[in-house]
Amino acid sequence: MMFVLIPAPSHLLVQNPPSIPTLIVAQWTCRWRSTKLIIDWHNLGYTILGLTMGPVSLFVQVAKWIEETFGRNAHAHLFVTQAMRYHLDKEWHLTGQKVVLYDRPPTHFAKLDAQERKEFLAELKDQFPDLAQLDPSRDHLLVSSTSWTQDEDFSILLEALCLVELDMEDARRGYDSDNDEARTPRLYVVITGKGPWRDHYEDEIRRYGFKHVCILTGWLRAQDYPKLLGSADLGISLHTSSSGLDLPMKVVDMFGLGELVTSNTGRTFTSSKLLRDYALRESMSRHIQEYFATHRWQSEWASKANGLFDDQPEQ
Repeated sequence: MMFVLIPAPSHLLVQNPPSIPTLIVAQWTCRWRSTKLIIDWHNLGYTILGLTMGPVSLFVQVAKWIEETFGRNAHAHLFVTQAMRYHLDKEWHLTGQKVVLYDRPPTHFAKLDAQERKEFLAELKDQFPDLAQLDPSRDHLLVSSTSWTQDEDFSILLEALCLVELDMEDARRGYDSDNDEARTPRLYVVITGKGPWRDHYEDEIRRYGFKHVCILTGWLRAQDYPKLLGSADLGISLHTSSSGLDLPMKVVDMFGLGELVTSNTGRTFTSSKLLRDYALRESMSRHIQEYFATHRWQSEWASKANGLFDDQPEQ
């Protein structure tokens, strides 16, 4: 459609992945229309294909060649991490301007105050009736968003929740079972998203038979998702990077991404033990709110990417 039906744009911004046929079509279009191409590198498409077909598959190797060949030359390249910029520049010898543009949460992703949280959770009573029992003075809400795909291993989260369950069972002995005001605190876990592995893990959850951990799965409206994150005490992403060079949008939604996952704002992990470290929660929450009070998507784009779209001569 861009070849003949619309005036030639000055710039074309494409996100990668998907790589095939996006990069091929983008390069041909930009050459035909004398348009400047800007590639927004979020991950490497061939590494995602390698998750299902294996890294040595002929199809994966062909996909890598296409991605490298048609992604090498552009007016500019945007990267979600310094690690990705360094890797692609070194391995594929990119030409064009190279800018690291950290993904940031937009302004409508923000912590809800106590009243806003109460009102929002009440709105979810039809979809998640168990949340009506959540007492913010003693219970905790954990949120994890997922695509239920191979690059997210929910067995790690379930193992961690088993440890939490054991801790809560030990704590139960110190509470008066006849006094609801002094009942054992509960952990409510809301997992949002759709995908091929959802039924599998829902069966796993039922087999665990948690008493003090309540796991709820479902799909939220777009306008409700930021509010759910704003209501949560803790956010967990189980994404495993196919390339080792990116971090997921799920983390961006929770607070930001890239090299920004520091000891103050979050933890990367490979085992189930991290969830038991309760002392981290308040410290991380405070640092996240302080940092992202002034660091948002709009300011990041204005300071890093706006200039790439100026009609300046190629350098």
